[in-house]
Amino acid sequence: MSRYFPHTAYAEDQPLAGTILTVHVLTRGYTTGTVVGLGIAAASGVASRIRGTTPVPAAAAPFPTSATTTSTATAALRSSGLHTFLRKSGTASAISIGFTGVTMLARMYGREDIEWRDRAWRLMESRSQLEVDDWTYSGAAAGVAALGIARAADCNICHRIWTFLETSPSNGDRDPVTLGPFDYVNLGSFEEALSSKCSRHLPLVKSFHNFCNQRRPLFGRNPADIDIKFQRPGVLTFEESTSTGVQYANFLLLKRESIPNHPGIARILDPEWIDTSVVASWKKQCASSHGPKCANPVKIWLIRPAWVVDTEQRCLVPGARCESYVTLSYRWGKAPGLRILPDTISKLQTPVAIDDLTIASQLAPMVCHAVHLTSAIGERYLWVATLCIDHAREAESTQQLQLMAAIFANASLTIVALDGDAEDGFPGLQGISTPKNQDDDNYGFVPFGDEHFIRDKHDYFGLASWGAYHKRAWTYQEFNMSPRRLIISHNSLHWMYEIMRGMPNLGSFSNLIQDYNPRDLTYEEDALPSISGFLNVITQKRRIRPSWFENRQSYKDFTRPLPPGWTRQDIAEVADPELSEGGDQNVLLYPDGCHMYSFRHSSQPKHEHEHPWHWPFPVPDIQESTQPFMPEQTLYISCDTRRAAVSAFQTGEKNDVSLYSDKKKIGVLRLHNKDQLEDFSQLDAGWASAKEVELVAICRVRNYERSYDKTTGLFSRPFPTTEVYNVLWAEWIDGVAYRLASGRVDKAA
Repeated sequence: MSRYFPHTAYAEDQPLAGTILTVHVLTRGYTTGTVVGLGIAAASGVASRIRGTTPVPAAAAPFPTSATTTSTATAALRSSGLHTFLRKSGTASAISIGFTGVTMLARMYGREDIEWRDRAWRLMESRSQLEVDDWTYSGAAAGVAALGIARAADCNICHRIWTFLETSPSNGDRDPVTLGPFDYVNLGSFEEALSSKCSRHLPLVKSFHNFCNQRRPLFGRNPADIDIKFQRPGVLTFEESTSTGVQYANFLLLKRESIPNHPGIARILDPEWIDTSVVASWKKQCASSHGPKCANPVKIWLIRPAWVVDTEQRCLVPGARCESYVTLSYRWGKAPGLRILPDTISKLQTPVAIDDLTIASQLAPMVCHAVHLTSAIGERYLWVATLCIDHAREAESTQQLQLMAAIFANASLTIVALDGDAEDGFPGLQGISTPKNQDDDNYGFVPFGDEHFIRDKHDYFGLASWGAYHKRAWTYQEFNMSPRRLIISHNSLHWMYEIMRGMPNLGSFSNLIQDYNPRDLTYEEDALPSISGFLNVITQKRRIRPSWFENRQSYKDFTRPLPPGWTRQDIAEVADPELSEGGDQNVLLYPDGCHMYSFRHSSQPKHEHEHPWHWPFPVPDIQESTQPFMPEQTLYISCDTRRAAVSAFQTGEKNDVSLYSDKKKIGVLRLHNKDQLEDFSQLDAGWASAKEVELVAICRVRNYERSYDKTTGLFSRPFPTTEVYNVLWAEWIDGVAYRLASGRVDKAA
């Protein structure tokens, strides 16, 4: 730097004398302090070793990105003790600069201007002084640059991101069940996050910001903080809380095949063809990582379909002979498809039968493609309803429909056609179907040092809940009962598996039924058949018949040893406000005869708010050998009961109608549709317009409630009860009562 000051031929003409002399003295003070500081640090290190003090290790290994070299050096400095050397030398340099500055002012105070000029001129005349200054300033500039890079490499956010990715379940170091909402990094507001000086994670923030801005009209303004959540291996989930909900986007780490054990999970797709070879690695990883946890998560009993397609012989064979098989779940669409006639089933058992033109011409493209795909992923047998259920044999057809949920639950995996219907098939299967039309113009690559992320356009909810496929009733049980799913969506493959843990409860059962009710059916009479297999499995999982009907008294014998995994707790008599937050401070609500104990299984969550269900008595867990029980479904039922005629009016709420007797409200009916509702008038139309309905009592229900104590703010005793009759609205035709709707009537009425 000194050589850039002006230098004259004579000392008396030297300009900027004060500036030149001051810069020179302070520079020498800086270098002197550095040397002294290094000496002090060295002496301190020797003394520490003599006393036996161990150096503080680095916090954790850095991540391998483009700036890794500096980050690695920083970690090495910290672990080796050189970090202390640099800190002490910097401190000594600052002290030395201050000391030399004060000394210079004291020495030159009151001196003539010519003395300042003479000293400055002699410094500029000395080439050695100029070279020393050049090296000093160059070294200082390099140090500042290195410090900036080191600070960027030591970005705590980047460090946590990569630490999670390297220790994610994909590398076998973490159990997926341990991942939860507490694994996250808070970035503050978008304004704060976008002001970051880190060039590594900033592109991720910018990409998420652009994504949120595109969807801003749907979610409104007033965003809160931005979080990065770590809930899946190889995935960063960015979340923004707004006044109307949460926006989120998943960024998938691109896998680098050249790096062993790389934590990436995303792949660059071929624009025309689907790579089916990846399915073999997914299956292998599932088998080695999860085993029976996802092979048979609901402990379904072992069954085999009546018929399966042998993809090698290209014909139907008895399902009993196959060790494993694949199922196909798809929407049939409006095409008629193949109809199994009495002579068709025998033809289909002939080798290469499905290639026969008379049969192949009736098969939907999706079925033909599924046969080829099953073979391509290393499986031999395929079950598909249109080929494997012989509707000409009524008894066999009924049995297969009742076992459909079990058939899907026993499959090694299910091919799920999320897009299109039977006529669309599977584009992109090389040698089988037409090339896919892949939109490769914008993969959405987001750099992260040497790594890259891709924003996932097919998130969990899109695959598991949304779209025309998930609106169908038949596909509901097929999808939910499949332990492993090979999902084909947007011309790409997705792998999804289930690991079932915990104990079933009425809340989860209610959710399953409620989710099924709004599904679409082509034929309304399929409402029960399309879920009968699912209910069959539910009865086995909950042990409904043996636990709640046949053997409930034996389970209430508390002198017997508890089944494995169960513990017993006394039911508190009064609410306990002193109880810790992890427990329920309120009095437990229990039915008659269950006032002494509540029972808990070890697989239930520890916190009550996560699993608000109490078992009044313990029940043994099911095994794969546990058989289901489904009562025989008959066209008619008969019983001794009571019936009554009452008046009904619209309530103004959904499809409900209110029930009246002697102009007093006694209950409510829930109708099936709005067409039924049109037959009823509003109450203000007068009693003369009331519609008379006949009710048949089915059962009596007692409801319990807890009393609220305003003093403690807790729920306690006594337990007020209300009793109602569940009823059916019946219409008599030729001596048979046909059910039109269901509802309830107060017992007191």
